[in-house]
Amino acid sequence: MSNQPRPPLPPEGISRGTPGWFAQVLKRARVQRGLSQEALALAAEVSTRHLSFLESGRAAPSEEMLHRLLFLLEVPTAERDRAAVVEGFPPLHPNPHGIPSQARGALALALDSHEPFPAVVLSKRSEVMQANDGAWRLFKRFVRDPSALEERFDMVSVVLDPRFFRDFVVDWESLAGRLVRRLHLAHLENPHEELDRNLLERALAYPGMESMRQILSDLAIPDPVVTLRLRRDHWDLSLQVVVTSLSEPLQPALGEIFVETYHPIDEATREAFRLWVKESPHDCAR
Repeated sequence: MSNQPRPPLPPEGISRGTPGWFAQVLKRARVQRGLSQEALALAAEVSTRHLSFLESGRAAPSEEMLHRLLFLLEVPTAERDRAAVVEGFPPLHPNPHGIPSQARGALALALDSHEPFPAVVLSKRSEVMQANDGAWRLFKRFVRDPSALEERFDMVSVVLDPRFFRDFVVDWESLAGRLVRRLHLAHLENPHEELDRNLLERALAYPGMESMRQILSDLAIPDPVVTLRLRRDHWDLSLQVVVTSLSEPLQPALGEIFVETYHPIDEATREAFRLWVKESPHDCAR
């Protein structure tokens, strides 16, 4: 492991204006990985001369090249997105807006350590606030309409909206019913909470959800672990989904943040993610 000092992160919100910062991040990450310029250039399918120019700051990376190089060097997702913003590109992952600053580092570490399997940070309204590369590989493989990923979205939409996973979920009715029961119980627990009521009504407004109103009388508490089966083309995945919440005295905002992790049940699912991890995030769309 190199003892090179870590280049300081540019201020949050900056668009451009930190000359040489990306070059420092790139060179430091390469040295830490013990790779020569020739080895990295070969893996990234770029000339050694161009890589040398990027490390010296004499050339600026394209958006695709920036993510490809930092992905190969296993630079954490948050730092890769910061590098993208510095170079004038949009972050590849949703901006973790609303995550308390004291929790961002820990959450980024939790997401990165769960690779290559999916992990996402959710808000109280189920919005995807932050996701690791494993989650984006899964989203891009199984979304029906790729343009849906260009907007802010939540996990209610991922399950119920026909533009997302719906057509590829095995036993979708059972999963949808479980989601509706969970939303209904949250509403009963906080009957005056408008957010919980709106989430439930929005879930029931999706096509094909009218019949789900009859299960609102079922007050059985759902199992905390969900089994998700996805099938598309030759891919057949089996995952257990676990949701955990943050909690800290005198910091109620942390209680409104959840981490959803996906765990492969069988070897075929583990192998699929091992295969996908060889791909750049830009290349994992179908």
